[in-house]
Amino acid sequence: MRILIADEEQNVRMNLKRLLEKQGYECVTVASDREMREILESQDFDLVLTEMKLTGHDVIELIKNLRESGLKVPIVVVTAYGTPENIANAMKAGVSDYVSKPFSPEEILSKVESNIRKKDTPDKLLRNFQKYLAQGKRSAAEDLARALISNYPSRPEGYYCMGMLIEDTNPLVASKFYRASLIFDEKYEPSRKRLETLEEGKR
Repeated sequence: MRILIADEEQNVRMNLKRLLEKQGYECVTVASDREMREILESQDFDLVLTEMKLTGHDVIELIKNLRESGLKVPIVVVTAYGTPENIANAMKAGVSDYVSKPFSPEEILSKVESNIRKKDTPDKLLRNFQKYLAQGKRSAAEDLARALISNYPSRPEGYYCMGMLIEDTNPLVASKFYRASLIFDEKYEPSRKRLETLEEGKR
């Protein structure tokens, strides 16, 4: 996952970069609205994290222009000017979310993760869930399973993932999650196979 960080203060850029890279994100930093425009026109990112003002310029007009040119990536604005009017104008221009200063690391991570997941397809979330589960990163895998259910409550993938998470410790509840997934797609093969395996284990 690639994140563009735009802030004119070097210490802020570096602190955000270190924070996000510890979570496995690849980060690129810029210090001006001109650099931000140029890099977004030439490279792909999964999320933009930007200060409301860069080198004295309000970035909202830039964001509006980028949206009109077809930019789809989620944009989270960090601002010390979080008045209702400013936030409303930012959202109208195409900002996805905002964080008010001063902020905590937990707030930044929460906003980044939730906005990245909003753009992820069920297949992508499922692939990342399987990767984290295979790596033993159960907490990260559980977050993705919950994101699947939250973002796509009428699809089977999230319930299947929750079943996979607890199958080793509670196969009975896991089977209920698998059956729940089949309510939304009775032909969902991954859940059918897990249920068959659990039934065979009882014999």
